[in-house]
Amino acid sequence: MPSINKCMNSKMGRKLGLGLLLSIVLIGCGREREIQEVVLSAISPSIGMEGRNVSVTLTGTNFVPGASIRLSGAGIAVGNTTVVSAKQITATFAIAGNAATGPQSVTVMNPGGASSGTRTFTINPAPPTVGSITPNSGTQGQSVPVTLTGTNFIAGAAIGVNGTGISVSNTTVVSATQITATLTVATNAAPGLHQVTVTTSIGTSGAKTFTVVPSPPPTLTSISASGAVLGQIVPVTLTGTNFAPSATIGVSGSGISVGNTTVVSATQITATFTIAGNAATGVRNVTVTTPAGISGAQMFTVSVASPTFTAISPNGGVQGQSVPVTLTGTNFIAGATIGLSGTGVAVSNTVVISATQISALFAIAGNATVGVQNLSVTTSGGTSNVQTFTVNQSPPTLSSISPNTGVQGQNVPVTLTGTNFVAGATIGLNGSGITVSGTTVVSATQITATFTILGTATVGVQNVSVTT
Repeated sequence: MPSINKCMNSKMGRKLGLGLLLSIVLIGCGREREIQEVVLSAISPSIGMEGRNVSVTLTGTNFVPGASIRLSGAGIAVGNTTVVSAKQITATFAIAGNAATGPQSVTVMNPGGASSGTRTFTINPAPPTVGSITPNSGTQGQSVPVTLTGTNFIAGAAIGVNGTGISVSNTTVVSATQITATLTVATNAAPGLHQVTVTTSIGTSGAKTFTVVPSPPPTLTSISASGAVLGQIVPVTLTGTNFAPSATIGVSGSGISVGNTTVVSATQITATFTIAGNAATGVRNVTVTTPAGISGAQMFTVSVASPTFTAISPNGGVQGQSVPVTLTGTNFIAGATIGLSGTGVAVSNTVVISATQISALFAIAGNATVGVQNLSVTTSGGTSNVQTFTVNQSPPTLSSISPNTGVQGQNVPVTLTGTNFVAGATIGLNGSGITVSGTTVVSATQITATFTILGTATVGVQNVSVTT
């Protein structure tokens, strides 16, 4: 009341309209009391994020009912303002999702027009949100292009996937609401749900699920080569479905090695089959294995290559002779046999020394047909081309001549006994003075002739021979 008394005392000297003047003065003095300095000392919290509603408490002095809160920028709607006391106001700041980030000045305005000083309220960017991922599943071994939709995506945003077996690449922030990327699902990625999030410099979004679907087992429908021969290297192409990058090729049995395996696509694999020279012949099962299982089998047949025959040494022999021979060629295998086109030559002691060499013994009968015979080698893979072997006639032998003497000036009929006598055989003597006539090859063992001994023939021994 001292201030009222002061007002009244200051006006007491006025005599006109005293009662009216008192009322005015009282009202005037009341207004002076209401319009006092409004102080805003703090706001808590002093930050908020885009798209959030923030309950705030303003602390200060001289707040009166009806006081309002004002901000310097746009994007924040003030609601639920309550003057709790002269020192406290509560309110709700509804921050728009697209509100400009940064500080805004906050003031309190009392109904009389008095306003406080300012305090700062800062709008921070909101963390990202993920609304969807499309597609939301992928198969083991597959690379899946995906699109994530949401909010608050900014440059540098990264995609996270929990668990192992899924790698993220080609991440592109298309806009604040869209990111594209590639999810590569490993063949051994755990099947089931994986949580996908987006992280920016502001924070990490909630998760959406991406489902890894187990890869179906592979199928094998064909092999480009149905078989090969021993010692051969064969490029093959396998066709089927669900071939994973880690697919392997299996071949039953031994003797076939698989190399250069390349998974060209989910439907094609190329490789090289190397067939050992001693691999077991017959049908083999070929399969494809991936982490999802093993395919059905396709058949691949290993066979023996037909032999080739390039040379025989020696390439001839004489009647009655046993000749060790060596045959040279390719694809010779155990059990190989040697064949001749004629008769009179018996083959024995055949030994396959290697795939390129055979040794044997040719026993040529004494009466074997003289001339060329065709030779070939036969294995389970087939029969080779031919080389020639020549049977030559044996040289004659002379065991006796009867009579073995004669007198100068005499004609002596003689009979020569021996072997390998043939038509055209001739009789020779090493000296002079004896002429031979009437030579007749009676048989392979007998020749008859007449020796005419000149009267001047040198007395003594002469050597007699038969030439064929």
